[in-house]
Amino acid sequence: MKTPSIYWRASCKAYYAHWMKPGDISRQHWLGKTVGEAKDNLARLMAGEDVKRPERHKAPPKITEPAVASIVDDFLTWVEQHKKPLTHRWYKQYLESFKDSVGTLRVGKLTKRHVQEWIAGQANWNANSKHGAARSVVRCFNWAVKNDHLSRSPVSGFEKEKAQPRQDAALDDADWKAFAKAIEADTQFRDIVTFMRLTGCRPEEARTVEKRHFDASVPAMILSMKEWKNGAKTKRERVIHLPGEALDIVKRLMESTPHGPLFRSGKGSPWTKDSLARKFARWRARLAKANTPIPHLIPYSVRHTYATEMAFKVDSLILAELMGTSVRMLEGVYAKVRARKNLMREAALKVGS
Repeated sequence: MKTPSIYWRASCKAYYAHWMKPGDISRQHWLGKTVGEAKDNLARLMAGEDVKRPERHKAPPKITEPAVASIVDDFLTWVEQHKKPLTHRWYKQYLESFKDSVGTLRVGKLTKRHVQEWIAGQANWNANSKHGAARSVVRCFNWAVKNDHLSRSPVSGFEKEKAQPRQDAALDDADWKAFAKAIEADTQFRDIVTFMRLTGCRPEEARTVEKRHFDASVPAMILSMKEWKNGAKTKRERVIHLPGEALDIVKRLMESTPHGPLFRSGKGSPWTKDSLARKFARWRARLAKANTPIPHLIPYSVRHTYATEMAFKVDSLILAELMGTSVRMLEGVYAKVRARKNLMREAALKVGS
């Protein structure tokens, strides 16, 4: 039998030959990639053996790494769906800035240096803001790894700047009296400040209480687990007890504001975190101009002042319950006022009287 000719097929990058097996028609058979392999396989074919072409192994598809902006957006969407609005706003303030800086980069190109340069470029941030910014970025990419968006975090092990301890913001008696007297005519602002001072609640709690939270049987404003800072952790409602004047303020405001947050600014809009902080800053500037400076006057000053006064009147466990916090937090943050000599002197005089 005549030996068939071997020929090269450029489109397949292999040698072939036409061969007809007994009882079959002439077919084109693959023989191999080299001349030697083709001759050997042709001999096997003519001897009656089967010569099969190896299976083609397709190259794995190229995986396109997501952009940094895509990971940030996915994380913020998850936070918005699973965390409190306050938590979402906290992450968003940092991550939107980070996205504006390096959002177009592919994750594989992102390095710790990019994070360092972004933080270094924020001239108005203090040490705590820089610490928070680093935390938010690290958390974002750790979430992406945990949820199989990425195989590894490009910022793993990033060294965050140390946060500075919160300055004791409690006002002594003289500062409080000067502040209270100054804001007497600023009715809307005075209402929310007085409410915080008499209840010890957090500024965000005061900003968000509504008529629907009022329970006349206690009396108190009661926030559900989802509506206050430690609700998810404690699995409890937040009860803000209303002593005399605080109750009067709430009753008056419920009549004028049956829906939405009770406390409003002079423009009639609910207080926001920023608007309340700006209001305190303006009063801080006015007091300084009037030669009665209170440099540490901030929204949380009112809560700290409440804790300072009540620390000498009630048991720590009761005070923690009233403030919606833990005894450990009281001792670690608010009770630092005990170290101030003037307050210790006042306490000693009260005990001796």
